[in-house]
Amino acid sequence: EHEGGVVLFSVAGIDSEAVGQALDREDICVRPGFHCAALAHATLGTPAGGAVRASVGYTNSERDIRRTLEAVRRLCR
Repeated sequence: EHEGGVVLFSVAGIDSEAVGQALDREDICVRPGFHCAALAHATLGTPAGGAVRASVGYTNSERDIRRTLEAVRRLCR
């Protein structure tokens, strides 16, 4: 079982940098790319452009998480 405050994801057909920029325009902070861990990404099988990392901490609210999920859903459409 894996638990933690970090989620790594990608959106099919959209480069991780573009996903990061789209979320940034909605004031949602994420980190796209390879996160100084290219070998880990190779092991995980992430796309050629890397993935997007979202971190949740004690300062984030449920509203923050809902806004992020809604924004990612819109990108997936």
